[in-house]
Amino acid sequence: MKGGMIFFLALVVCVSICPEVWGSAAAGLDMPMGFERLAQDDSGKTWRETGHIAQPFAMARISLRAAMLRQGFFLVHDIAADDKGSPRLQTWRRRGGDDVLLMMWQVDPYTTGISWGFSVAEGSDERQSGTGSLQ
Repeated sequence: MKGGMIFFLALVVCVSICPEVWGSAAAGLDMPMGFERLAQDDSGKTWRETGHIAQPFAMARISLRAAMLRQGFFLVHDIAADDKGSPRLQTWRRRGGDDVLLMMWQVDPYTTGISWGFSVAEGSDERQSGTGSLQ
């Protein structure tokens, strides 16, 4: 347990000191380096991006958490779909309004799948026009 906490703290320090090790997703959310985008959709009707990262699920979860915290998001909800913890659905919020819905799942022991999208605020034109709940 102690070693895990030291690893997490070292990761957080590295993220804040070494931003060049993080990749930037074209749609506006920085993902950890190594994220491979498989699909992108700006329609607002499905996930903005879907892809995978070549990391075991537990490590990808830590990497994603660090990336989100670095961008000023805080975790609102973290829901595990089964006892093993995969897949997971998370809601992140940034002060000022951005909400991100993020889903991750284990593809194989060394690969984690990731989908994410910006959620649409209640009462916005997009929600009223029926164009979907993700952007």
